Amino acid sequence: MNILKKLMLILMVVTTMVFVTMYAYAQVSNQTADEVYSSTSIAPSTSSLRSNKYTQEETNEIASNPYVTLDGYTYLGANAIANIELYVDTSNLSFRIVNLATGYIWGSTFNYDYFDPENPLYDEGDVGSNPTWQNKFDSPVIINYFVGTNTREESFFSAGTTFDYQELTDGRVGYRSHIKFSISKVELDLYVYIDQDGLHYEVPADSISDVENTPLASMTLFPFFGATKRMRTPGYIMVPDGIGALIRTDDMKGKSVYSKRFYGADLGLNQRSAEAYLYANVYGMVHGVNQNGFLAMIESGAGNAILTHVPSQNQSDMNWTYVTYEFRSSYTQYLNQSQTSSIRLVQSSMNHYDIKQTYTFLENDDANYVGMANTFQTYLVDMYQLEKQRAMTAISLHLDVLAAENKSALIGRKTFSMTTVEQLQTIIDELIENDIAHLDITYHGYGKGGFSYQSPNYTSFERKVGSKAEFVNLNSQDEDKASIYYTVSYPYVAVDNTSVSTKKMAQTISKEIISANDNNYVYNLNNAIDALASDYQKMQNYGVDKLSFDAMSDMLYTDFTTTASRSENIAYIQALSRIADEIAVTSPFSYLWYADMIYDIPMYSSQQSKFNDTVPFYSIALSGYPTVYGRASNFFSNTTNELLRMIDYHVYPSFYLTYESAYLLLDTGSSYIFTSRYEDWKAQIMMQYAYVNDALSSVIGATFVAREILDIGFVKNTYSNGTIIYVNYSGNDYTDAGTDVAAMSYEVVS
Repeated sequence: MNILKKLMLILMVVTTMVFVTMYAYAQVSNQTADEVYSSTSIAPSTSSLRSNKYTQEETNEIASNPYVTLDGYTYLGANAIANIELYVDTSNLSFRIVNLATGYIWGSTFNYDYFDPENPLYDEGDVGSNPTWQNKFDSPVIINYFVGTNTREESFFSAGTTFDYQELTDGRVGYRSHIKFSISKVELDLYVYIDQDGLHYEVPADSISDVENTPLASMTLFPFFGATKRMRTPGYIMVPDGIGALIRTDDMKGKSVYSKRFYGADLGLNQRSAEAYLYANVYGMVHGVNQNGFLAMIESGAGNAILTHVPSQNQSDMNWTYVTYEFRSSYTQYLNQSQTSSIRLVQSSMNHYDIKQTYTFLENDDANYVGMANTFQTYLVDMYQLEKQRAMTAISLHLDVLAAENKSALIGRKTFSMTTVEQLQTIIDELIENDIAHLDITYHGYGKGGFSYQSPNYTSFERKVGSKAEFVNLNSQDEDKASIYYTVSYPYVAVDNTSVSTKKMAQTISKEIISANDNNYVYNLNNAIDALASDYQKMQNYGVDKLSFDAMSDMLYTDFTTTASRSENIAYIQALSRIADEIAVTSPFSYLWYADMIYDIPMYSSQQSKFNDTVPFYSIALSGYPTVYGRASNFFSNTTNELLRMIDYHVYPSFYLTYESAYLLLDTGSSYIFTSRYEDWKAQIMMQYAYVNDALSSVIGATFVAREILDIGFVKNTYSNGTIIYVNYSGNDYTDAGTDVAAMSYEVVS
């Protein structure tokens, strides 16, 4: 650790101690100085570093899967670009994929002859199975349908189910089958094929039909693809939970099933969740780290999909991971306002969307979560034409800035400024003069009435914040210094805002206005698009050309005033976001990862006990492209550890600021902001920025090549420009390849 870094670290700790002392004095003398949250520089314990808050070391165990062979399968063809072959068993539509680079065989089913204790593949303690489960193992499609308000399951092998088989003749290597389930009467077309992008499953929406008495609830395609038996095949499943997490295959009884909806809970179905979301429409699997793996992308239908992982020794001997596509839900309809009387109903209309699920196969050094993230990055670049970060010699800094707020008064609400246009310009000038290379600013509460309880209100700007001429002047400054994004909360509508008709709001399945939270309803998305387009045109009179969306992370919902499914609503949300020339989005789902700036991304997973590791899938997938920021640094409890995590994950620093004291925010909608005054945080901003910039300035625009855990809490990140960054979370000093890395520090090797 060099002298400069030591001095910076000491200064950060000493400065924080001084601020805390100041705050204590202020409380005693009844002053209004901000509290600066106490930061610490204590190394995590060994048990913490071994927990799923961090990434663990890998083993070099060789992987094989003797339960999947080519016996009984017919060769269909190969794709030279994807370097894979496809084999099929026409009797049950099961298939095999051979990765030609390694010879590894992936299967949609597996051999369960091991149930015989005399079989060499039998293991002591195997659960075994019955014929019902064996039918499930072999089913290409499993249907759930409603009988009344209860769901029942039907496998492909129910008596009387029929299907045909046709090889594709349109240049794709694969087959199509029309399947008629005998009990539920559900019918669908299933396509399985390979091309240069990998393996695909498809079910066109127009091919799906059901009957009134047994309506379709959901379907799962090839649920046992990639399944492994107990500990026979080492590896893990990557889930995009929060920033990313790994579920490692093991042999422990009692582990529960992991199941979570892509893109969060559906407010239209009255669902709520306090856990980290599945932010991306993907999951991945590794059979032997740096040996064989795949990334599965739900290209169509993710808005109505649920990811499930079932560990071995829970229902069967297999570790299996699958995606379920929902087409109908049951719900509670209350019959009176007090909600004391209700009935259970089933959604009448089927959600309409195509299913498309794609597998890209990975091998050798790419068969890991870094390879998965880079594969997804390639997809995002192609899909959204992402552009590389602009060339800079230093990283940028994000500031959340509150312009104005309001609080209850004797009559109505009183609006007051927290950061005027003039004060914001002062902050910009001072930070740029003190070697901050560039500022990305999200400006909140500039509309008439301030931040809380007013949205959407963006056409009349609050005079207490600045005049029209002052706003125009602020927005015309040199963009090499600062980019200012004006926050809009579309599609939210404040509960207290009476200017928006309830006819323009979205409704739940039980025909109630959708409440996003205690303070906000949500728009019908078509109405939100029209309203924002009109507002944005008027905002441009103030020089505004960049918008920040602060409600995107939990806004994917089914609006039952329309016939659009949640999956189809993604296109409307994208249309809403593209009204502005440039956009910033707070912790968005992957269908908005084309934003110019992304902030407040999750830095942890939901840390369920099912997880073994946290991994930075989210940030690796975006490295080198959109500018990505973490949560506000003035809310850290262990500053040094969080700054190291930023450096490790390639995430830039952020602060929440006001020019006035946060004391003024008591009894307002922003009362959760307890420390934000710029004057109190100025020194910390500069020191923390310099600390992170010293590491990440060397990899601006670069992408990850590898991320290795060399020892407990000791990380080595290798970038595409050849730079290596070591991060040491632990309290021990380490040395690697001649580079010394002190405890709780980092080193850059160019």
